[in-house]
Amino acid sequence: MPNMTVPKLTESPLIAKIGRFLVSGGSSALVNLLLLHGLVGVMGLRGGWKEDLANLVAIELSALFQFALCRHWVWRNAPQVPLWRGLFAFHGAIAMTLTGRTLLFTLLRQAGIHYLPNAVLGIALAAIANFLLYERFVFKGR
Repeated sequence: MPNMTVPKLTESPLIAKIGRFLVSGGSSALVNLLLLHGLVGVMGLRGGWKEDLANLVAIELSALFQFALCRHWVWRNAPQVPLWRGLFAFHGAIAMTLTGRTLLFTLLRQAGIHYLPNAVLGIALAAIANFLLYERFVFKGR
């Protein structure tokens, strides 16, 4: 009888990378939401442009956290490019999803959606696009 062993999903480098990306993305999303709540819910940056500004600050700080995780853990087996070049490519890649998230946040805020579920929706929609952009443009050849 032939050996019919099925490889484990975790043995696939792509599946493992996607798993690490989901963990790092979830961690980054948590940082984003905690920062947003700290700025809006605790520090009182409520209403209109103040919430929009708080959202941008939370996005940028969590993006830097995400970059560090991606560079040193998700795409850990890849050759490293200079930090400034990696940050430049990373920010170029997230520019599209950041623009989309910012516009969506503002529209949903104006529609009366609470800032936290609003941010969660933007994070979820950006996650797939971000993985593809990171894989193709930021950490290519890794």
